[in-house]
Amino acid sequence: MKRYIIFIFIFLQYGIAYGQFKAVHIPDSMLVKMKTDGDTSDWDWVPEKYLITEHLMNKNVSTDNNFWKCRIKVGWSDLNQKLYIMARVSDDVFMTTNSIYYTNDCMQFVINADNGSGRYGEQVNITKYTIQCALMPPTDKSSQLLINVGPDWMQEKQYIDRVVKQYKNKEGEYETVYEICLSLWDKWEYEGPEYSSPARLYPFKKIRLAIVFNDSDTPDNRFTEWTNSSGRNWWENAYEIPEFLLDILPDKTGISWQGIRYILSR
Repeated sequence: MKRYIIFIFIFLQYGIAYGQFKAVHIPDSMLVKMKTDGDTSDWDWVPEKYLITEHLMNKNVSTDNNFWKCRIKVGWSDLNQKLYIMARVSDDVFMTTNSIYYTNDCMQFVINADNGSGRYGEQVNITKYTIQCALMPPTDKSSQLLINVGPDWMQEKQYIDRVVKQYKNKEGEYETVYEICLSLWDKWEYEGPEYSSPARLYPFKKIRLAIVFNDSDTPDNRFTEWTNSSGRNWWENAYEIPEFLLDILPDKTGISWQGIRYILSR
């Protein structure tokens, strides 16, 4: 009987995961090594199948930008109930002087942990189920976080820890590293976290997460938008935010015993 349970579990696991973005489970032994410091070596253990490159991103808004590359990994922990995002972007031109933040080089992300759908924004009921932020590369040795949808208290490091570091590589390209560690909320309230509903993370849960990069090469407010969303209205419609599966790494036998324990405990 146990063999059949394991077979059914493996079948369901790969059936659910097929064709979706996946966030890797961070084992408890690795969690202490995951630092939000701009050094991406603590992500080296993550298998290549979790890597998102520019080949999996869509150009929703396009200019004549000729060069842009990315490497993105997403992880999650059920020990501290946090989501981790690492992105390394390579670009030949770095722009910060345009008048509107999203017409400069920057990263945006929007998360709906409740996996709901529909329009969000001012005076829309579903708004409090979604957070939307922009992370600006530092121009004064400090990274700037803009919370476009969400309460001001999320600025605190304990809820969204973040860092942006930039340097030039051997080819003379600009390398920008974005690292984020954040708490997720099924529903947030302006009054504070004690009035809000934290999201619970567990194996094979689906959340909605759009990762967006704006790339500008000229000081005229023209930009290219790269995103893992196939829709252009991710910034106002949760239905267009892609799903991520909270995946579990198998052990040496090829079986995820943690996932099996979770399935059997349901």
